[in-house]
Amino acid sequence: MAPTAANILGFADMEDATDKQILNAWPAKLNTTVIRLNPNITDPALDPNPLVHGGSTSLEVIGGRGFVMRQIGGDCPTSRLKEPILAGDVLRISFWVRMKEANKVIMLYTGHYHESKPKPWAIQRDDSNIISRTRINKANQWTRIEAIHTVGDDWTWDSELLPPEKCNHYQLRIRADATTAGYYLDDFKVEKVASGSASALTARDVSYGFLKNPDFAMSFQYWKAISAAGDTVFDADQGKEVARLKPKRRLMQNIVAEAIPGEKYQFAFWAKLLGIASVKTKIIVRMRFENDDIVNGPCRREICNIFLRPLTTTIKSKGRQWQRIVSDEFTMFGNYTKWPGQPSFILFTMLTNDMDAGELRVSNFEFLGEHSLTGEVITDSPTITTVPSMQPSNMKAPDYVRYIVRYAGEIRTVINYPFQVDKTGEILPMDGSKQYRLCNVDEVEGKYGVFPNRMGFSMDGKCVRIRGGNPTVHIDPIFVNMTDIHLLDLTDENSTTITPINVEQTYGGDLLLESAVDDEICETFPNPYDNDYRGADKMNPDDVPSRFNPDQPVFAELPDGSYALYDSRLVTVENSLENPTPDGGGKSVLRSTIRAQRDGFTANVSTSGRAEFFVFNDHNIALCNNEQPNFLNRESCVLTYDENACVKEYEQSPNPKTFIDVQLVITFDEETLAKMHNVTRASYREASPGFEARDNSRYIYS
Repeated sequence: MAPTAANILGFADMEDATDKQILNAWPAKLNTTVIRLNPNITDPALDPNPLVHGGSTSLEVIGGRGFVMRQIGGDCPTSRLKEPILAGDVLRISFWVRMKEANKVIMLYTGHYHESKPKPWAIQRDDSNIISRTRINKANQWTRIEAIHTVGDDWTWDSELLPPEKCNHYQLRIRADATTAGYYLDDFKVEKVASGSASALTARDVSYGFLKNPDFAMSFQYWKAISAAGDTVFDADQGKEVARLKPKRRLMQNIVAEAIPGEKYQFAFWAKLLGIASVKTKIIVRMRFENDDIVNGPCRREICNIFLRPLTTTIKSKGRQWQRIVSDEFTMFGNYTKWPGQPSFILFTMLTNDMDAGELRVSNFEFLGEHSLTGEVITDSPTITTVPSMQPSNMKAPDYVRYIVRYAGEIRTVINYPFQVDKTGEILPMDGSKQYRLCNVDEVEGKYGVFPNRMGFSMDGKCVRIRGGNPTVHIDPIFVNMTDIHLLDLTDENSTTITPINVEQTYGGDLLLESAVDDEICETFPNPYDNDYRGADKMNPDDVPSRFNPDQPVFAELPDGSYALYDSRLVTVENSLENPTPDGGGKSVLRSTIRAQRDGFTANVSTSGRAEFFVFNDHNIALCNNEQPNFLNRESCVLTYDENACVKEYEQSPNPKTFIDVQLVITFDEETLAKMHNVTRASYREASPGFEARDNSRYIYS
């Protein structure tokens, strides 16, 4: 009954106490009863239906939803708790359980009460209150559960340590997850682990990289214990507890407190697949961001859900052997501390796809690069490092190989890796034998963006994400003839002023040149306003591929040796009542429309010497912004004599009488004129008594 030197918990073995004492020591939120060994049986091992594990007494949880608890807080009597539990204590907790139904999960966790929390019994956001989560495969069989638990984080709220003040303010709780099945408990034991003992935790056991409890040395602490969560199991090969994912189960941890904003990470772990030949496995990092600025924030909603996918691979059984899996390198969402708002959580999730049998065991998460404890550098090796993989994470080419990426036939960038399908790792042909149509392209470079896969290729009628996203602009003189491209030299940092813009959206990927450049060189560059991209979208019903004829891009070499690509922006022209545009946009229309033999269209020259041009459907990039006189603009209309004044006229084609912005065409004949006469001579008073008469002086009488 009383605590011992090794066990600080009283009434733990259920022995030498009355039923009332046991039930008082083990209060519950569901029905329980004390089980006594048949007095005719002196050894529980001889009982054909052993409801007692050791001694002569156990506690039965009859069934239902709820939990059994032990109160282990601040002022517990020594008969219940030999010595107080303090923040920083490491507890080894073990007990025996016998489930009444098979394949049920038993959870051990803590409850903490403090009035300084928003709700006194509020659960910690980092899941530090979870101790263990164990699946009991067989019914009516005693199973031992053991776990290590660190005390302190489960007493903390908003970085403030809140020690429990009374005995019932800190509790050990046991419940069966997602079931009403009953069970039996016996031989509970709680020990304080000395710092020098074999069970003492190392710093790596507690925290490594952005993960807490990465090796499951503390069983399931810090991992989310939702109904769809995995569990832990003892693995004979590793000689310790490891995580286990059965079908439709996942591992999840809130890493918001440990992750470093904008930091580059790469991690590895060990995996063993049992009972199935292979399984698709992925790891997703999701940030839920409370956005205070829906205009300039990371999204246009009050709550932004932003995702990363550090790993997508297929794990094979390989004879049920443990194998090391390496993730892609990724950036932790950019510096979100400067975004308008704050993250609610960052959820690290491992899950499997299409797994209908077997189990995946996971152990020993570790980090590479700056976060490595062994000095292991960031690797470009395949996802599965034990043997060459058919689905590598990345395939960095040797120094003598580069891939020239072209857009519309013109050089866009030079990369040192082949394009891969994000989900499967499939390597796409890069020998020039195949062209790809872009879809869902993010303006942000993949290496900077929160979505590193936000560039797609249209393949088999689907938009397929490409690993790495939008590639960085780069020109390699070894592989590109520099005289064949338009290149602006901005390498002189003393005469070049470049300022990052739209940093919150493009993470430094947009640059504004604020210093003057050599006009003579600029004269040799193509005019960006002449670019014609209109034939690039098959979704456009008026798509004509022959129209797609963009100019050569213009590159710049920057002071740090990197390259940038010129991105022409919208040029606005004032067209107000006070200062109307003299040409009505005519120069822009002419520049974008009139080209010799462009799309089979030849500009005609009138006797006055002025070229005739026409605005029809989407055949023009720029459109007129002026209007002919009408009753709406009569009082503010300004007559222009500009030689390039924009005029909306008929298209000279076999199909006349088509206008770009006309929604209704009226033929003036006797019938329509009669109807117009009747309408325009009517007044509001005649149509709707009670309204003032309408001035019809601007309307047509016939």
